[in-house]
Amino acid sequence: MPFRSRFRLIGGRLQQLRAARDARTDNIRVRAFHVQSALRAARLSPSEDSYGALAQLLADQGNSREATRAMAMAERLAHGELSLRWCILGAWIAVNLGDRRRAEMLLSRALRIDPTSESATYLLGSLLAFRGALPAARRLFRRDVPVVIGNGHVTYTRILCPDDEAPSGARAVAPGAVRWLCGELSHDDMRPVYLVAADSVYFLRYARALLTSLRLCGMRLRVVVHVVNPSPEVVAAARVLHASGDDFCATFEETALDGLSPEGRSTYYACARYFALSFMADDVATPIVVADIDQVVMRTPRRLFDLSRRHDVCVLRFDHLAHNIFALVSATVMVVEPTPAARRFCAELLANLKSAFRDDRRLLWHLDQALLALAVLGAEGVRVGRIPSAMLHLVAGEPRAGRLRPMPIFWSITNSQPDNLCKLESPSFAKFVE
Repeated sequence: MPFRSRFRLIGGRLQQLRAARDARTDNIRVRAFHVQSALRAARLSPSEDSYGALAQLLADQGNSREATRAMAMAERLAHGELSLRWCILGAWIAVNLGDRRRAEMLLSRALRIDPTSESATYLLGSLLAFRGALPAARRLFRRDVPVVIGNGHVTYTRILCPDDEAPSGARAVAPGAVRWLCGELSHDDMRPVYLVAADSVYFLRYARALLTSLRLCGMRLRVVVHVVNPSPEVVAAARVLHASGDDFCATFEETALDGLSPEGRSTYYACARYFALSFMADDVATPIVVADIDQVVMRTPRRLFDLSRRHDVCVLRFDHLAHNIFALVSATVMVVEPTPAARRFCAELLANLKSAFRDDRRLLWHLDQALLALAVLGAEGVRVGRIPSAMLHLVAGEPRAGRLRPMPIFWSITNSQPDNLCKLESPSFAKFVE
């Protein structure tokens, strides 16, 4: 590139950086102005609402400690009886500071003011479940509160009560028996197992790439793909992959899903891996990784197994989201060790799943994560470990190692449709399907 062209590019980039810096500075000044204005208003006319508004501004800026002081003043001016709006705000601030006890107290007060408050119901139920008070949490979740999840879809808290009796007229979903399609696991084979599930479309799109990435990861593993209602093309493709090496085998089930909505079918496919896990857990003497099929392995997962051998089950868990049970545990990846406690965990997860499937109206977004979270929170006598989030790459762009961060193990995604399209077109993914 000619020197002048290179100089113009550098100059343009510097201008962009200066503009971004100036915009950040202006934004800080505007926010500081609003806080000062709210502070003056509160001092001129002190009331619960004026200090509550100040607390809201401070909380929105991430200044939870100053927001707590403003809320304390609002509570003092309200003579210890905050209104519904400020009770919920105070609970959010307490959660951000890790004071979950105070958050529970404020949310309980909010529900005394308005027993129908959906925000207070969901937040309090999540916090109660997090500290192990599942019966009390389920009493709140039975109110069937709608919750907007990360991809914009709406789910309902009734799926967090899988052991409830199905209402009259409910239509049950009866999973078919899990059977071997090609190959079979041997109890004497000491290679860890990598288990995923898919419908026919996802099998044809991702199975070969996943298998190739695992064969290149530097660790010998056995790959099992569980397919729901495999098409003849999938049966043929699975047998070709099995013929390419003894590290691949497949299971399948035949389940009637015609009466389900597209959302219901997608939810069923997401949960199907747990049926396959229960099918093989008693016959495997090595760890089982349970993961999404639409991800690839970028480096050896040996660190993951070093971590899991000190526990019975390891999950991707985010304790800072204790107030949001649908996001507390991710179903993206889990490791199950060959221990009696882990088998009890799998049995509890399967029982919750079968119970939920008695009513097809429970097949809603995040059912797989909801039931996994319930199993984790109610796991008595089970050593549950935490998988570090740094092991996963969860955005659409290609993963790269940096000076301060090594290459993640798993290249996964958060929003399946748009992000997977980016992944399918990327050079890094292409090398796994050639």
